Amino acid sequence: MRGSKLTKEKSHMACVRFLTVAAALAVSIWLLTDTASLHALEPVSHCDTEADTADDGSRAQPTLPQVSASIGESTLEIEVAATSNERYMGLSYRCTLADDAGMLFVYKEEQPLTFTMRNTRIPLSLAYLSSEFEIIEIIPMNVGPDQRFASSKPARYALEVNQGWFQKNGVEVGDRLVLQ
Repeated sequence: MRGSKLTKEKSHMACVRFLTVAAALAVSIWLLTDTASLHALEPVSHCDTEADTADDGSRAQPTLPQVSASIGESTLEIEVAATSNERYMGLSYRCTLADDAGMLFVYKEEQPLTFTMRNTRIPLSLAYLSSEFEIIEIIPMNVGPDQRFASSKPARYALEVNQGWFQKNGVEVGDRLVLQ
């Protein structure tokens, strides 16, 4: 009888230790998960504005070939993203964009286009343009993941500028981009 009581006590103590370790492990996992969810609410990353380097080490693509352009009375210095890799990177990881600067995305033909703000750290305005460089539509794009900005009509070009640039400069749908 005495051996049976001792075995029950040892078994009970082993069960208590197991439950204590399991509870500690569960709390640790919960804390790690909770911290991760808090980090998900933070901005994607901060940049060293001098080098356009994110704190996770990601870098913006080097400045692309530029062209001067105008829309009405307003002028822009536009980087031209003509290859698939250049279009894919776009303004990702850039921390700044000069007031009268932008990026023109060039496609071989008019087609439905969709843009995202993947890894983009500055709010932008997007204009979809026809083959004749006529603005089809203008869309404001706020910083944040999982957003898609589809063209309502096929477009051959897309122009990204600082958010509000089109409105500030009186540029509207139907206006034309003129490359110089």
